Amino acid sequence: MTPPPASSAPAAALVLATGAAFAASAAGLPLDGGAATLAACAAILLFGLPHGALDLRLLMAKAPVARLALYLGLAAAMLALWRAAPVAALVAFLVMAVIHFAEDWATLDEPFLAHGAAAGLLAAPGLLHMETLHGLFTALTGEAGAAVLGDVLRLGAPVGVMLALVTILALIRKGQTALGVATAAALAGLVLLPPAVGFALYFALLHSPQHLAAELPDDAAARRRLWSRVILPMTGLSLAIAAGLALLESRPTPAATAVAATFMVLSILTTPHMLAPRLIGWLETPRGLKSPA
Repeated sequence: MTPPPASSAPAAALVLATGAAFAASAAGLPLDGGAATLAACAAILLFGLPHGALDLRLLMAKAPVARLALYLGLAAAMLALWRAAPVAALVAFLVMAVIHFAEDWATLDEPFLAHGAAAGLLAAPGLLHMETLHGLFTALTGEAGAAVLGDVLRLGAPVGVMLALVTILALIRKGQTALGVATAAALAGLVLLPPAVGFALYFALLHSPQHLAAELPDDAAARRRLWSRVILPMTGLSLAIAAGLALLESRPTPAATAVAATFMVLSILTTPHMLAPRLIGWLETPRGLKSPA
């Protein structure tokens, strides 16, 4: 489902949080240190994962056994790719992330700008934080060769950031000012702040709230039931998977281990989150022309 434009409250929260991070950095707090990286990973998991938990409604809507098997199969395939070829898994995750994050600007009705903005935000750390980005990619894959992907992002960053800026102006011109301001704050954070912190601010305060707003019902009682019966249990399960990955993918430092576990679990959950609805629609309806139930 296409998320609605960001409301003023989440946009204000993102602006305030980004401003606080800038102030903390100016005060000399090491936002690229281990403690800050651990905090960023915790924010990604605790505040970013809940919107994906609503996939359970799709799985249970019709033929739940077959749908669950498809969902788990896609997740297992991504985990297997991480184990067999981690650099290829990282490339696949980055490509999926651009496609998925582009949905945040779908209300603009400009697919080129939406995908350009998503690519620009992901590539933005390449402008000023190459050494940190190299370290993150190495920690994530466990392979020094993954650092070259940071160089690729750096090459694309100028064009991507320009497309993101054009997207911001287009949003404001279209009257979607809150989303435009939120996008500007996310872009500033990803350009100027350490990559893990900048991504955590974007993912937890722009991406996830938009998708939750699109999926949660208006009725307060129904929302409470979804939180208690679906979102919180599924988020807890996702955190357990992340803990398991932290044991399986141990790195030299706690921060590096947290980075590996956090972004691996994101990719493992993003794969069925993106592909399962499309495959279900294609498999269960004639020629895939209708949306899944």
